[in-house]
Amino acid sequence: MSTNSFKIVLTGLFVAILTMSVSFAAAEAQKADSITCPVSGKVLLKKDATGPYTLDGTAYYFCCSSCLEKFKADPGKFAQANDPLCGMSVDKKSAQHSVYKNQTYYFCNAQCKTAFDKNPEKYAEKVGAADDAKKADCCRGCQAKPCCSGKKN
Repeated sequence: MSTNSFKIVLTGLFVAILTMSVSFAAAEAQKADSITCPVSGKVLLKKDATGPYTLDGTAYYFCCSSCLEKFKADPGKFAQANDPLCGMSVDKKSAQHSVYKNQTYYFCNAQCKTAFDKNPEKYAEKVGAADDAKKADCCRGCQAKPCCSGKKN
């Protein structure tokens, strides 16, 4: 290989590595800016959220004003979630979680989370009907947002 060819290959590798680093940094920044509505479970960017509403030193963000009002009325109701595998009630603040199709799922332990992560579609469908009913009720009167109108993001 000639020196010029080597320089071209080396430059190409450098550009590829730099591009991957920038993409990774952008994805991490977006992840850091995303929140989960404690009422509907929807994941969205903090800049698009309603809130914050601070309770006991914790700032909560919501997908819409209707979810904010529901949370204010009974915050304890939204502190818990059911593990989609075993049905166990878990505290959202301390539970392990995964995001699948823009929805957050909470788990009682690492084994349930691992099983979910291997086949999320299977378990998401299991809880889908109950979640659809909850989401339909979460934002009545706020049909402009995807979580409220039933449109998929």
